[in-house]
Amino acid sequence: MAIRLIRTTLIVALSACIPTDHARARVIEISPGQDYRSVLRKLEPGDELVFLPGEHHLPAKVRVSGTPEKPILLRGRPDSAGRLPEITWTQRGENTWDVYGKYLRISDLQFHSRNHCGMRIREATDIQIQNCVFRDNGENDLTVNSGAAASVHILHCRFVGGKQTPVYIGNHDGHQVVTDFRFEGNLIDGSRINDANIVGYGIQLKLNVDGVVRNNLILGTQGPAIMVYGFQDAKTSGKQLVENNIVVGARNSHCIVVGGGPVTVRNNLVIAGDRGGIDVADYGNRNLLDGIAIIGNVVLGGDDRWLNVSRHARTPKVERNVKVESVSTIVQQLLPNDQAD
Repeated sequence: MAIRLIRTTLIVALSACIPTDHARARVIEISPGQDYRSVLRKLEPGDELVFLPGEHHLPAKVRVSGTPEKPILLRGRPDSAGRLPEITWTQRGENTWDVYGKYLRISDLQFHSRNHCGMRIREATDIQIQNCVFRDNGENDLTVNSGAAASVHILHCRFVGGKQTPVYIGNHDGHQVVTDFRFEGNLIDGSRINDANIVGYGIQLKLNVDGVVRNNLILGTQGPAIMVYGFQDAKTSGKQLVENNIVVGARNSHCIVVGGGPVTVRNNLVIAGDRGGIDVADYGNRNLLDGIAIIGNVVLGGDDRWLNVSRHARTPKVERNVKVESVSTIVQQLLPNDQAD
């Protein structure tokens, strides 16, 4: 009798440990024309929402969260020609997506809003956006400036046809906490920013944003391709790092602008327009030019404005930066000595 009772107890205990069908992660496909929002609201950790090829004409508030072990996947399935499914919204009053969640992986989707932002990330943690396209948005393509955000990583995305600054991170006064922001391997085409009433940057890391801008190609912006603003506390453990980017021809400004520190700008290739290459300036007379490092950058053109460091910068580290006059000179700089001839 005792042995039978023990056996029954073990079976019940083990049964409780085995996942039921309800507990298993789901893969849910969404067809164009389907209202995906009711499905989105019910996603659980580990679930995968797959948008099928075509246009999905509804905005959404993304308020679901995964876990570190089981993130939620929101992805598109490209068609046979490689075109990404598009989340689009042409009416006024809403961004295409507002993201509030945690532990989300967003990939292989295209975002378009005729009047507002393609995506606004609000209070969010551990958000990865990869292989997405942001096209022809009326405001910012992607912004993180409405609440505390941590570990937002934008990887291998394209930003094309935007009317304002495509990527806007943080806020002007530095009150928003943004940590571990990464913008890596992306393309920004700013050639369609043509509005005399705005600056028209490529990407801005605003005051007190802890972030990295690395390995990107940024083309034809109206204002600076990259601008970083530093930190109010010079002893911060945060960083603003701009490295290994290729920046081509800001029309009305230096291509890379540093408005405060601590900031490191290194190993970038800048093909300057008439307005110059790299500029370190005391933005807004904030007096934050501590910990500035400008190292190993190559600037093509820019005349005598190829590299400007404000006299207000305190003990800046400016080393191994090179101004060149032609593409062939850049090639010679990159080749080993025995191949440069």
